[in-house]
Formats: sequence, C-alpha cells, structure tokens
Amino acid sequence: MAGIVPDVGELDCVNILRLAWNGEACKLRLFKNDYTPVAGTTLANLTEADFSTYANQNCNSWASPITDVAGKAFTIEQVHQWVLSSTPATGNTIYGYYFTRASGALVFAERFAVPVPMASEGTSSR
Repeated sequence: MAGIVPDVGELDCVNILRLAWNGEACKLRLFKNDYTPVAGTTLANLTEADFSTYANQNCNSWASPITDVAGKAFTIEQVHQWVLSSTPATGNTIYGYYFTRASGALVFAERFAVPVPMASEGTSSR
C-alpha cells in the first residue's frame, strides 16, 4: 500500500523538499517528444529540447510553502522562460517540462495543455 501525507503534514513535507532542493541545483528541462508522463515515466521516455539557444535552467530558489484555498500545500520557483531572439536553425515543438536532481534523477514531469512551437523569432515558453 502506498503511503500518504495527511493534511496536517503537508506544509512540513513541502518545506523539507524545498530546503533540500534549495541546497542543490535541480534542473528545469523542456521535452520535445509527443509524450504524456505517467507514474512509470523515466528519463528514457523524455526527449530533451534542442532548439537553437535552448539550455536547461537551474532551480534553486523555491519559496516558503503555503496552503491554497483547497487546503493543499505548495511552493513556487521563480518564473523560467525561454525566448527565441531570432529564427532558429533548429526548431522544436515543446510538449512539456520536467525536473531532474543534480544527480540527473527524474523528479517530476508534466505535459502542457497545448504544445508550444519554438520555431520562429519572438516565440517563448514558460
């Protein structure tokens, strides 16, 4: 049986994760393959973006956790954005993003509701 974090422990758990992540440079990455992450997703399922000017970004400034109106604890990281300053030699359609730890281990992945074409000047994804 899977474990569960009771409502009363959510803020503590999110705070523990935030403190752990602020101590290491986890990476925010974009994936370009048409894939919907599931519980069994591994790094092998995700193809990292490679459009011109793309680079993964460090995530190490998570805010203190808070509870939303539904009673769920969460934390936020600064806004990350990728912008094409010119029409790229290599373009991609971006289907989602994922986080990896400094070790390279996959932590989280999410598909965007609508894919983002990164192929023309001024296009951005965040």
